[in-house]
Amino acid sequence: MDAANVQHLITLGLLMSAGFMAGTWGERIGIPRVASYVVVGALFSKELLGSVLHFSAIGWSAVLTDTALGAIAFIVGAEFQLKWLRRRSRSILLGVLGQSLGAVLTVTLGIWAFARLFMGSLDLGTALVLGAIASATAPAATIAVIEEYRARGPLTRMLLSLVAIDDMLAIILFTAAMSLAGAGQEAGGLAGAAREVGLSAAAGAALGLCLGWFARRVRSDELRLPVVLGFIFLTLGISGRFELSSLLSCMVLGYVSKLVAAEESDLCLAPMGHIREAIFLIFFTLAGAHFQFHVLTGSAAFIAAYILLRTGGKYGGAFLGTWAGGAPGRVRRNVGLGLLPQAGVSIGLALTVSEVPGFSHHASLILNTIIGSTIIFELSAPVASKLALKRAGEIGATGGE
Repeated sequence: MDAANVQHLITLGLLMSAGFMAGTWGERIGIPRVASYVVVGALFSKELLGSVLHFSAIGWSAVLTDTALGAIAFIVGAEFQLKWLRRRSRSILLGVLGQSLGAVLTVTLGIWAFARLFMGSLDLGTALVLGAIASATAPAATIAVIEEYRARGPLTRMLLSLVAIDDMLAIILFTAAMSLAGAGQEAGGLAGAAREVGLSAAAGAALGLCLGWFARRVRSDELRLPVVLGFIFLTLGISGRFELSSLLSCMVLGYVSKLVAAEESDLCLAPMGHIREAIFLIFFTLAGAHFQFHVLTGSAAFIAAYILLRTGGKYGGAFLGTWAGGAPGRVRRNVGLGLLPQAGVSIGLALTVSEVPGFSHHASLILNTIIGSTIIFELSAPVASKLALKRAGEIGATGGE
């Protein structure tokens, strides 16, 4: 075997083993496994243990992270259920739009102004991409807190509905933002953004129809798993070949395949449960290994501004959206506190930016901002979610409106 490939396998093996142990230990003291994976990856980055052990994940890990991110996008799409929108659809729809667009606008304009005042310059397109990434919410931490404290009530139902839809909307916003910013393509502007979103969705839908048809004719999860993975790989390849959004295509693949295979049966999602944690482990440790501490220390004020702007945008946007949707006062005053976690999709979107040549001048700043803020949000957001549920009187509640 080639010496370089041997080194890559050793690197990946160390990352996965150390990440798994850290995730297990961290979970015992209340730290989300995802945060532990990212921290371990950062410890093995080129500026820390990577320099001592003479290895780096940069340069060879793109195919692994792209594949893992495609699988994560597939899971996001397959987990989405239209019934969440049918119940109290007005307050849910306005709530998710409010918190997403609130984060996009606040981070885009705030970061652009901050950079002009204190960093010299940052083009508006890059700020828009960072704002789109900020709109994503990691549902795992919020759901874990809800389950841990057996929360029940209107706030709990609203949070579950919003986090179920949020990542799907974030991927669409990110795809449009990248196209508007002219990321490596000549098709800038609204027409280009609409074209990319439409074609990416169409490709995912067409392949989803085929996957759903196949899934209904395979008898076990063990046999469906290679079929599902094959279609994810095919979607990634076609998206790359025609310069479409692989994230959006894989997300639509998951959603449409679930509809065709029968929404309640999870024929396409259940097989992914066998490898789901392995996907997260590989993706987050490799993402952390791209961390650059000199960028973090040199841009601490920028990252702090991003954290404050995203928090304000999420909270304010969620409040206005649920208020316009007629949600009860205790829901609109607390819902924003449960939407702060940031992890999988956000890091994946930032990693996507780092691989686009048109963003090479700001790629490391965006990636390190997201990774650094993710660690802060993943450690603090569960506390904020618990506070929101406690203020709403839903911890240990028995249900009811």
